Amino acid sequence: MNEQSRRHHGFALMLSIVLIGLVAITLASLGMAAHVDAMRTRAAAEDAQLRQLLLAGAQTAQSRLAGGTVAGSIALPDSLASDGASVTLTPQIAAAAADTNEATIQIDAALGRRQLSQRVHFIRNGTAWQIESADLAV
Repeated sequence: MNEQSRRHHGFALMLSIVLIGLVAITLASLGMAAHVDAMRTRAAAEDAQLRQLLLAGAQTAQSRLAGGTVAGSIALPDSLASDGASVTLTPQIAAAAADTNEATIQIDAALGRRQLSQRVHFIRNGTAWQIESADLAV
């Protein structure tokens, strides 16, 4: 009877070790999944912020076209600038003369290490400039 009791204790010990290992693997998997999800959420937030910066760049380009000087960076709030955000406007086809009715502006937005660019094509409608098309640069 004593020998049979020892076998049961050995089996119980092995079973508990295997179960502890399974729990450890499960906890590690959950931790990795949470980490990956947090990184994906952060990337989605940065992408949304970059798209907002491109929209701000398009608005600024439209207002600068009326004044004649488009090229350069745009001023951003301190909270964005401290995060490494920037928006740069670069004319591709500039409205060089008063009779030019088209302009294409390259807008480059950066936030930390991430970047996104788009080309916005404007047409003049009377005295106002309107966006005709916008394409994300790949």
